[in-house]
Amino acid sequence: LGDGNLRYNGSGKSVFGRINHSIKQKDYILFKQKCLYNLTSEVKNYTAKIKNKEYNSLYFSFKSNIQLNPLYHLFYNKEGKKVIPLDLSLLTPRAIAFWFMDDGTASNPTIRIAACCFSKEDLERLCNFLKNTYGIEITIDKERKLYFKAKTKYIFKNLISPYIISSM
Repeated sequence: LGDGNLRYNGSGKSVFGRINHSIKQKDYILFKQKCLYNLTSEVKNYTAKIKNKEYNSLYFSFKSNIQLNPLYHLFYNKEGKKVIPLDLSLLTPRAIAFWFMDDGTASNPTIRIAACCFSKEDLERLCNFLKNTYGIEITIDKERKLYFKAKTKYIFKNLISPYIISSM
């Protein structure tokens, strides 16, 4: 759900992808690559120039692999746009923690996750799942950011804290 993408290779037979993070998140990207080492390249540096300003980042690539095809079909629609999968049982506390480390922020008293690439319908389904499964209540703002309601943000923190790496 978070930072990264998958797509089919030129032959259309297998999927490859990439995960990018800011250089400030070096420990995190190294941790992610270690979790996925059998599917990925080593972490590499990348400098992007945008409007004469340089941005240093790190990335690793998913090697083209037919075993990634089912994941692509879960997380992308027919137009190649990222979606929230229909099977939300994949959204374990560990998966939620990774999503939060990718796209979330916590600044007292607010906890939020940027989810602007997903449809409002997907986000509403996700919010219902989190409420019914974990007791976590969320509101969706007009920019499609998820805000955790104060009365359940501690449930969320307790759910994901075992999986959050120290640098995050």
